[in-house]
Amino acid sequence: MECCQELLQEGEEDPVNFIHRIVAGDDIWVYRHDPLIELESKARYRQGEQTPTLPRRERIKWFRERILGLLNDMVVLDIRHYCSTMLHPKYRSLKCCTNEERLRCQQYIREQLKIIGGIATTATVVQEVEPPPKKFKVADDLFSRFEDDNSYGMEENEDQATGYETMEIDKSLLTNNPLDFWKIHSKTFPSLSKLARRVHSIPATSTEVERQFSSAGLIINQCRTNINPEQVGNILLIRSLNRVK
Repeated sequence: MECCQELLQEGEEDPVNFIHRIVAGDDIWVYRHDPLIELESKARYRQGEQTPTLPRRERIKWFRERILGLLNDMVVLDIRHYCSTMLHPKYRSLKCCTNEERLRCQQYIREQLKIIGGIATTATVVQEVEPPPKKFKVADDLFSRFEDDNSYGMEENEDQATGYETMEIDKSLLTNNPLDFWKIHSKTFPSLSKLARRVHSIPATSTEVERQFSSAGLIINQCRTNINPEQVGNILLIRSLNRVK
């Protein structure tokens, strides 16, 4: 890794482009960077390693695996990160993710849709008035009241998730802001657009930040009250002398 740092410090490669090409395994890029091979050999010599020099491809493979390992250690992803990626129309297919990660993400999205649908259904049911029971004339009408009428919208939510995953999207019309897409399709995917706004939007309240500042202010005030009066006089004297200077 020392040779990678030296190569970046010398300005021969943009850091983001450097890591992107190594992670992507660009074969053309491998043959353009003889300085990388030379620096890697110097680093081995400084460390006193007597191991035989590996072929060029093997060295680049080692750098790629090492950087991937460091990135995996530095970046910890949970299910919300996968959800936000899937709800971005440009990256909804979750390429380079395992099948298990995709299934977990799809399951999480469907669970959130059920929660959103349940809240909306509860509000609707409270407002509705139960109609009087009907008189049944034939046997078919008698059993029809036990049929599923999808009143809780579970299948509708499932259809929204499936429809979003399978719909054809013109990528030329997409922007870097996923909320633009969900604003246009809010009527097509009402529950899914609510979930996308919840995931991608910045909270409109500053309560958490204000709480942190309030806690810091309490700590400072307590430290001030615990100062000895003699020390307060010394502090004021030093402050006045600094102003005179």
